[in-house]
Amino acid sequence: MSTTNITTNMSDQLALWLEENRALLIQRWQDQAPELQRSGPMDRLFTLLYDGIIAAARKQYDQLDRLLARSLPDGTSDNRGFEFPELIQLPFRLRRIMAELLRDQSVDSDEAMALLLEADPILERAVLTLSRTYSTVTTSELQQKINETEILASRQALLAEEADRAALKISTLYEISRALSSSLDLQQLLMILGDRLRQALDLDDCAIWLINRSDSMLLECRQAWGEQWAPLCEAWLRTHQWPSMLREALAKNQPLQEVVKSKTDHGLWSNPGSSIMYIPLKASEIPLGCLVVQHPDPDHFGLEELRLAEAIGHQASVALENAYLYSEIRAINTDLEQKVAERAQQLQQERDRLQILFEIGHYITGTLDIDDLLQRTLQALAKLMGNAYGSVMLLEHDTGHLVQQAVLNELDDETSFVRFQMGEGIAGWIAQNREPVLLAEVRDDPRWVAAPMFSSNIRKVTGSLIGVPLIANDEIVGVLMLSHPVSDYFNEDHLLLMKAIAGEIAIAIYNAQLYSYLNERAERFGSMLRRYEEEASKMNAILQSLADGVIVCSNDGVLLLANLAAQRLLERPLDELLNINTTLNSLLKGLKLPPGIGNPVAYVIEQPTREDGKLNTLTATLARGHRTFSVHLGPVLTERGETLGAVAIIRDITREVESDRIKTEFIATVSHELRTPMTSIKGYTQLLPMLGEITESQREFLTTISANADRMIAIINDLLDITKVETGSVDLEIHPLRFAEVLGEAISECKETLTKRAHNLSLELGTNLPLVLADHTRLRQILFNLISNACKYTPNGGQIVVRARQATYDELPPRVTEDLPRSNQWVLISVQDNGVGIDPSEHEKIFERFYRTENPLKVEAGGTGLGLSLVRGLVSLHGGRIWVESAVGRGSTFHMIFPAAG
Repeated sequence: MSTTNITTNMSDQLALWLEENRALLIQRWQDQAPELQRSGPMDRLFTLLYDGIIAAARKQYDQLDRLLARSLPDGTSDNRGFEFPELIQLPFRLRRIMAELLRDQSVDSDEAMALLLEADPILERAVLTLSRTYSTVTTSELQQKINETEILASRQALLAEEADRAALKISTLYEISRALSSSLDLQQLLMILGDRLRQALDLDDCAIWLINRSDSMLLECRQAWGEQWAPLCEAWLRTHQWPSMLREALAKNQPLQEVVKSKTDHGLWSNPGSSIMYIPLKASEIPLGCLVVQHPDPDHFGLEELRLAEAIGHQASVALENAYLYSEIRAINTDLEQKVAERAQQLQQERDRLQILFEIGHYITGTLDIDDLLQRTLQALAKLMGNAYGSVMLLEHDTGHLVQQAVLNELDDETSFVRFQMGEGIAGWIAQNREPVLLAEVRDDPRWVAAPMFSSNIRKVTGSLIGVPLIANDEIVGVLMLSHPVSDYFNEDHLLLMKAIAGEIAIAIYNAQLYSYLNERAERFGSMLRRYEEEASKMNAILQSLADGVIVCSNDGVLLLANLAAQRLLERPLDELLNINTTLNSLLKGLKLPPGIGNPVAYVIEQPTREDGKLNTLTATLARGHRTFSVHLGPVLTERGETLGAVAIIRDITREVESDRIKTEFIATVSHELRTPMTSIKGYTQLLPMLGEITESQREFLTTISANADRMIAIINDLLDITKVETGSVDLEIHPLRFAEVLGEAISECKETLTKRAHNLSLELGTNLPLVLADHTRLRQILFNLISNACKYTPNGGQIVVRARQATYDELPPRVTEDLPRSNQWVLISVQDNGVGIDPSEHEKIFERFYRTENPLKVEAGGTGLGLSLVRGLVSLHGGRIWVESAVGRGSTFHMIFPAAG
């Protein structure tokens, strides 16, 4: 032992030597005990025994005892791999192995002997400790086997008890199944289920919640037991109110239970601290509801109770489904019986209705007396429907009113005067809309009105009403109405019957009215024929006595009628005029027509009316030799607007034309004669200041004379211009003109008046305004007259606007475009003011010579009334048109059009 300190005491020397040779000694020790089965626990035995010997060598004997107590493996000796003798030999084998190792290490014999002697008491103690430990383990194993035997006996007793409980469960389920199968009445079934469930699970609180068959979102408490739960009966919960455990039980289709912690966890039926269980009810995967039970003992519901509850739930689900099916079958049978009874009643009613319809049909075909027909029909309907009131109102064609023709069960006679306008009241609404009406209560309908003034005593102010229109040949002839004092009396069957009868009654009424009408018409036509012959004689006498010629033609222009005056004016006999080959167009050859009208007769026949609804007439002159005729041509229309032909009225206007010619020549002569002295007067008034000094009064007088001379010269010039226009002697030099330049010259001439009256003149000229085809002087004269009139007839400080833009044919008013070519382009010129205005009745008169309207500025404005007459003549000579838009107090706007260049 070169590695050992000899000075160390023997115990420490033994411990050190054992530590140094630990691995080698343990390996040889295990090799010397082949009879011991090698395993993890056996390796642990050698290690703990060796550690204990080392601890004892250091005088730590308690440590040896503890390690050896832990060294034996658990379990019986049969399972350890060794017996007690083999265990006792282990310390002695270790001593022999230690001696062999000391010898192999050439340790001094005395020292080796000392080490072995030091180890002997330790090994003996190890043997004793192992003996005690083995005895203790063996005793423990024996006790364990005894305990296991007792446990086995107890388990056998539990199995016997479980078998008893299973038998009891089967018996309980059998009893519940037999009880549930004893009834198909749902309420009785629920009572049986609740009683059996409480008995089987030994509880008081129980509730049966079922899902509503028509509303799956509604859970109803159909039955409840227990002092706390009984009031829950007939309570209901919506889906969002269902407890979460109830939802989960239905989803998993198995009972769930837990201890209630808070009342909010389970709603109305929970009791904190108690055990609650939810038993789902499902049939064919369709939720039927849930059984809810509660027990104050939190541990009351165990696995067996859950299984029993699940079995009861399955049986209850089947029973409930059968009860539901039975209830549905009973309902179907009841409904079928009811339908059979109703159908039998309907067939009887249908038979009665057919009988009544036959009677009504007999009335309809047997008489043409409307009053008798309607009265019998109402009586038949009263018998069929059991109503208390009825009436028939017929349409009065002259007034368009509904007049009461027949009444049923009315006590006063004033009802015969009842009438409604079309659309008034329910009867008027039915007639106007041609639709039937079925009212449960007349007072609730806004169309209901009290009868008009002659029926103030009518007592029908409440109850139900049914009414249908009477229509024949797509024409409304009246209204049939029935009423009853009881609200909601009539139904759709009544309405169908009324609609079926209404058509037959309407045809009968129509036939009766037609018969009456034909008789009346026959009498009337006889009277009319006599009156017509008389009137024809009178009209022919009047026609022949007229001084104007009258000629009537058909739609194809052939002459139908002519009077003696036409014969005289046209100097052709009547026989020749009424010859089949003579047409009105041939007689009017040479008629001076407006532009665009080729055939005057076709013009008035093809377009007999204008857009404003007035007759489309044509007035023109016809020259025959030295005589001149005025021809007024217009269409001949019936009362319904049908065109029968045309009529021409011919008047001899030779004397009027000659008179106008003489008057025009007289005006021209007088104007020329007046111009010379007026020119001299104006010239001398201008020369007088040059002959010497004159006073202010004299200058004022000369100014007045000069101004009036200018005014007289202007009037004379206007008269001359009008004369030239009327005689067609105006020479126009038509050129493309810039409208803005001509307008500027006209405004310059009016500048003094505009400034004096403080008017505001504004211009609105369109972009790309085309050139105007006009005479420069005459266009400036036209603009001057219109702007001057606007100044004179507008109060001081007024607004005057001159506009000009390009316009197409379609933009112009129809009254302007009657004889204008559609292809032309036009320049539209407007002069607008905010002056006194002109009454619409005078819009055409203001263009006549010498006509002046009555207005507040008439005296102040002065004038002769020739300006607008001259303007219209000049505009017409340019191929244009002029018209006015005005109203009193709203100002005036004069529009005129001129042809555009290019």
